[in-house]
Amino acid sequence: MDHWRKTTRSELFNKECEFVERIHELGYNTYASRQHFTEQPLPPGTGSISKRRATVRRQWYISINGKGRPRRGFKTRSTDKASLFLPRVLGNKDHEMVRKLRDTQGAQHMHQQGWRGERRRRRHRGRKSRGRQTDDTADI
Repeated sequence: MDHWRKTTRSELFNKECEFVERIHELGYNTYASRQHFTEQPLPPGTGSISKRRATVRRQWYISINGKGRPRRGFKTRSTDKASLFLPRVLGNKDHEMVRKLRDTQGAQHMHQQGWRGERRRRRHRGRKSRGRQTDDTADI
């Protein structure tokens, strides 16, 4: 889901691809965007008394209209019929595809994290050694 409130597809996994899954009582699931939401001010007279104005966060849900096309995020509610999805049981082929996808994404993620982590550690070690004085230089 992008900042224009449209559900889009992406070749790469990023923050816009993250959704919060909620499992409802009759087996239905809803999916809300983790990154995008709408903040609305509370009506006067509700909430706490403070100088700062309180707001309510309304999440954007994935929803499909009658023609099977995605609806815009700000028009969706968690209770709409169009936002409720029934999960499908995966077959063996589907499980293999999910496993391959996880393996490729995990390897990519570990490669990126490993490089950054080493860079940070090196920088930290350099800073610590610069700030300390050795016994030889302290006597001079």
